[in-house]
Amino acid sequence: MADSRKDWSDDSDITHVLRLLEQKGYHLDDEVMGIRLVRLDGNEKQELMLIYLEDLARYGLSIASFEDPGGDLKWKAAYAELRNRTLSGMQIDMK
Repeated sequence: MADSRKDWSDDSDITHVLRLLEQKGYHLDDEVMGIRLVRLDGNEKQELMLIYLEDLARYGLSIASFEDPGGDLKWKAAYAELRNRTLSGMQIDMK
């Protein structure tokens, strides 16, 4: 996902996460890329959701850069790198 804050509803998961982070002194720019990981237990009674966001500008990217010619390839590369950063060293054990 690459998105702008102006496109998010006030009750979206991402908006809630950003509010929580900002209350703790963290700030993300208006354009971000992110990944949402969801894990359900075997009975689908418990859910674990992780939302990981990064500023696009940190990597010299913008939403407009994905709309330019070749934008699909740029997005696929950026998403693959984001996914690798997100999952590196992560292990989830739901009990």
